[in-house]
Amino acid sequence: MKNRYLASLLLLAATTQLTATAESFSMKTSLPTGSSLKINLDRGLNVTFKWGNGITHSEISTGMPIIAEVVDESLTVTTDGNITQLYVNDNALDELTVSSLTKLLVLDCNDNRLGNLNLSRQTALKTLWCARNALTTLDLSKLPDLEKLNASNNGLTELLLGTASLTDLWIEGNALDGNLDLSKQEKLCSIAADHNELTKIDLCNSSTAQKALKYFYANDNALFYNSLPTVFDKSKQEVLITNVVAPQRPYFYNYGLLTNIQHDLSDLIRYNGWGVAITPALTLTDTETGAVLEQDKDFTKVGSYKFTFLTEHRYVTATVESPMYPDMALSTTAFAILDDLTGLQQVTTDDKDLPTPAYDLQGRSINNVASYKGIYIKDGKKNVRP
Repeated sequence: MKNRYLASLLLLAATTQLTATAESFSMKTSLPTGSSLKINLDRGLNVTFKWGNGITHSEISTGMPIIAEVVDESLTVTTDGNITQLYVNDNALDELTVSSLTKLLVLDCNDNRLGNLNLSRQTALKTLWCARNALTTLDLSKLPDLEKLNASNNGLTELLLGTASLTDLWIEGNALDGNLDLSKQEKLCSIAADHNELTKIDLCNSSTAQKALKYFYANDNALFYNSLPTVFDKSKQEVLITNVVAPQRPYFYNYGLLTNIQHDLSDLIRYNGWGVAITPALTLTDTETGAVLEQDKDFTKVGSYKFTFLTEHRYVTATVESPMYPDMALSTTAFAILDDLTGLQQVTTDDKDLPTPAYDLQGRSINNVASYKGIYIKDGKKNVRP
């Protein structure tokens, strides 16, 4: 009797442990019936596949990809232990639900068709690969330990980060606009935010952050120098950070400035994203006439950054160059300099006579496209004039 009681307790304990650690996740795939679906997860787990039509099979994970023949669009995978690593990339997945995988550390769902990814319960996650899907929003605000994120080439318009632990951030090829706040990210080694619609990147400028950053890619946005780290040591003539920062689309600075009032342009041209002085050379051009505005005739200047404009111009662009960023010039969108700015925004938006600016591959404004030879960018497209 005593031995039978002890055996019952041991069986109960084993059953309780199995129930406590068993986990499952589900997915829907667009792969055709008969094709192969690949899944890789922790070694040594007993893995059960249950398809939507009721067909099941089981096998032990070896650390190598498990290849299953697709027999239905829906699949639920159950294991007898915690899943900490899950690789389901390149499976034409339309849906992936991993909400019960609370011990997950690594998730790779690259190269699928996912339009949604809920990771609100994956608070232990450290690495997330979700590139080349169809995501438009990605909420990672509840992932305090996330270190590596690759969400490139989706359709992201919104990205919420909840971590200060990131070491690698790859979000290129999306539709992110406005401001990207990385001001608390001291550990970033690589940033790839190119080919978006960003107008500002707030970088952490601590000495720790500056030492950590080794790679910075932010070309094909609408950024200005106040979003860029120091990538070049002009005194030693050496590259400090591997980077691609040009070309940039024109940066929106303002709709218009009033004449006979002092304007401080230091926020635009004085410092880079780490607060380092960039010693700029500023050129103001009337895009209707092609004339460069002249000091004491069109404006007066106090110091290097405070301007008072004396003459009116409907469309002016500012082009700024700095020896800290050789072979690159950044330009603004056209803005007005007028005695009266009443109704300016509506006029600027609707006026069909506004010239469309063109830029070379270093981001420098081209005043006369007709006489230019080579590759240039206009309306966001590359053009070639022989």
